Amino acid sequence: MRWRPFFGYVLAGFALVGALRSRRRGLRGHRTPPVVPGPPVISPRKILFLASVRGVIEANLSNPDFTVEALARASSHSRSHLHRRLKELTGESPSELIRRLRLERGARLLEEGSFSISRVAHLVGFKSVSHFSNRFHDHFGVRPSRYRRSTDPNR
Repeated sequence: MRWRPFFGYVLAGFALVGALRSRRRGLRGHRTPPVVPGPPVISPRKILFLASVRGVIEANLSNPDFTVEALARASSHSRSHLHRRLKELTGESPSELIRRLRLERGARLLEEGSFSISRVAHLVGFKSVSHFSNRFHDHFGVRPSRYRRSTDPNR
């Protein structure tokens, strides 16, 4: 076999692989303990951001035309940046967050029992009572009428 220039590179590679294997054998008994994740740490700036977004949403809950674009304008972010930040912090998209807050407010109003279901639907920004009822069922697992009956102390 004739000597070729690349054989030196191949031999150097074999030597490197051998060195890495011996290093790995030496490190086998020296493992670090696994890191146990704790509760996520959220910076004060992120808490303020979430509070401001929530405040904007709650101020506009009764507006059925309140959209993610309006939320982005009110919070001085682009729609995509708002989506990224909310997804990172809450795990929800802006539209999911708006819907969840509307449904939670609707549940509180139903617990009070001072409004009809159709009035509650309109108070929390749903144009259609059937759409409110379906989303309520998806979120809470029960229809608004049954939810009201289950939380009414007189029944």
